[in-house]
Amino acid sequence: MFKIIFKTGLWILLSFCLQTGIALASHYVDQIEAALSDEVGDQVGPKLGRGLSEEDKAYAYFLLAVYKHDPAAREKAEEAYAHLNTPASEAYLGTIEMLKARDLEGGFFRIFKKKRLVQEGIEKLDHAVKAHPDDPQVRIVRAIAYLRVPSYFGKFEEGLADMEKVIRWIEEGKLNVPEEELLFRDRSSLYYYAGQYYLKKGERKKAKEMFSKATGSTFHTPFAVASRKRIGALS
Repeated sequence: MFKIIFKTGLWILLSFCLQTGIALASHYVDQIEAALSDEVGDQVGPKLGRGLSEEDKAYAYFLLAVYKHDPAAREKAEEAYAHLNTPASEAYLGTIEMLKARDLEGGFFRIFKKKRLVQEGIEKLDHAVKAHPDDPQVRIVRAIAYLRVPSYFGKFEEGLADMEKVIRWIEEGKLNVPEEELLFRDRSSLYYYAGQYYLKKGERKKAKEMFSKATGSTFHTPFAVASRKRIGALS
């Protein structure tokens, strides 16, 4: 009996390690995503000197942490969101816990800490949505975070539901999202991530539809460029 339990536990652990490694390394594996990350990071850095509001500055540091894997920016974003009293602050802090897990070095023997950090991030994200279920920003933050969470945690469908809700709000005219925005809080990024969800789910036609909506004639953001590449890869 002990051997069966041990073997089962070991299999689950190895499965988690593999899924975590694949999910958290996707920035490097996928060339389109890697190019997107580099471009977003390169464009965000100079904007920090433009007299941004505290909330925008926190988000700029957050983007650098996400796309450039910058630990100093991650710490600044965490400090800023810990002091900002906005509905989305807890959601961003939850995602930052996941970034810590992604960037944590040490291989196999740090896997338990990675798992704990991801779980803490999930708890914060879920609490933020429970407290503010109709806040679009909170839903968006959780949706994008859950796109990369290993399937071990079972959060893909929940993230997809968040993203579909946001897209529905946009298309029903209940949520006004700009075509382009200084820090990429715009339609092109949302439709890009919606496309990524459907691509991951294996719904290529739906993914292509979302990527097409991210490439409107006036969209010139890194996400629009990445979406055009996705369409090319799907064609």
